[in-house]
Amino acid sequence: MNTNINTNQSSKKWYYLVFIVGLMMTLFTMSSIQAQAKKSNMGNQSATPSLTSTNAEPVKKLTIWNIIEMNDWLLWPFILLTMSGIMINVHRGLTEHRDKSRSLPLLQGKIRPNGIRGFVQIVRSSRPNRAARLFYQIISTFDKTNQAQPVTEEVNQFLASEREIFERFNRVNGFLSESAGALGLLGTVWGIFETFYTAKMDGATILRGMSVALITTLTGLIISLVLNGCGTYLYTLFNRQLNSLNNKAEELRQVLLLLEKRNVDNNHQEKEELQKIHVADRELRSEKQAYRKMSHEIAFADV
Repeated sequence: MNTNINTNQSSKKWYYLVFIVGLMMTLFTMSSIQAQAKKSNMGNQSATPSLTSTNAEPVKKLTIWNIIEMNDWLLWPFILLTMSGIMINVHRGLTEHRDKSRSLPLLQGKIRPNGIRGFVQIVRSSRPNRAARLFYQIISTFDKTNQAQPVTEEVNQFLASEREIFERFNRVNGFLSESAGALGLLGTVWGIFETFYTAKMDGATILRGMSVALITTLTGLIISLVLNGCGTYLYTLFNRQLNSLNNKAEELRQVLLLLEKRNVDNNHQEKEELQKIHVADRELRSEKQAYRKMSHEIAFADV
């Protein structure tokens, strides 16, 4: 079997696309926050205060943008972490779903010894994906060695390399998640520091410091939970695809073992036939020699 497959991937295009989308989302978020903050300030300044009593303070309407602004100087680190996490998770998710859709024709159906050539044609014509790369390596190894035993080692090495690639993504995603939680804890400490730094224990100072402490902690926990949830979902999807790929590779190995046995049997039959041909040739030669000897004896007797 002669197999050729194009294993060049277009992952760089996905990196560029996700980077541009993430950058646009970041700029849009920044402009939206600034516009909403200006609008909220103008509304608060022009609003007529409603008093519940003669000594009551004006009541301000609290919006989501006001809550976001309470993150103080930690707002932009949170936005940077969120956008970075969204970018890498979206890229990894698109990669996994693209690989799953491209691998589907190779993972469906059952491989039969009589249909191995058709399976090879599917591998050669399929677009670059994880399953096509593995099956190409397996078939190439079998073509070179005519043995199915080295296939197991090829599969184990391939799966280990794929897990290592995913582990790199998992480490980056885990770092972003832990950083979000750490920033939330830092915001808690910063809010408490602001409360006691001025040594003014009035209500406004206490409320401002505690609001910064609570909001930053809440924001950090939400970002951390979202990133962890995305990482868990992608790991489940990746692990399921890898298990399916491993089962299909084992099925292909069993087919190659059967082909190897057939090749051995055919070679054994060819050797037996060659031996029979050699034996028959020796017998024919011996008969010719005996005939020639008999002819010489008859001729000598006539003389």
